[in-house]
Amino acid sequence: MIPETALELPFKYSPFIHNFHQEKNLKAYYDEANQKFYLQFTPDKNVEGPPNHVHGGYLASILDESMGAIMFLSGYFGLTNHFEINYKKPVPLFRTHYICSEVLKVEKRKIYIEAKVFSEDKVYTISNAIFVQFDFNKLGLTPEYRVILRFHEIRKEGHNFKEAIELLKKEYQYS
Repeated sequence: MIPETALELPFKYSPFIHNFHQEKNLKAYYDEANQKFYLQFTPDKNVEGPPNHVHGGYLASILDESMGAIMFLSGYFGLTNHFEINYKKPVPLFRTHYICSEVLKVEKRKIYIEAKVFSEDKVYTISNAIFVQFDFNKLGLTPEYRVILRFHEIRKEGHNFKEAIELLKKEYQYS
């Protein structure tokens, strides 16, 4: 489900989402060739809504985070301005699912992004959002956002995604 061209991210991009998953059930990837972010997750009882299925609020949160991730990985910094979600089918617990997010277009300060929750050949949920570019330095940066800023500095130096990740691993001593 994750393309072979996608590389796993070695850093936590979202403490909010990681708090639900205890690391073992969550993996993030970036496919530079196709400009897509992927999140692999296996939901457990901590995120249950309807019996044996994922809570819709959790899905909205993880989709928003995935759209924010592709925005950051694409070189933009912004905040969610408008968010829509279409729950097509209930998402079962204890199975591995994926989210794929991609930037559709950028118009001035607006970034249009789409994300889907899927597994195998089923699409469970689709979301669309508009992010508005914003200077994150105004908010006060946490260590996770400092890593993202450093990632962008490395990319602006001319390094590709894989090289940037390797440099981050060395600088921040990620395994």
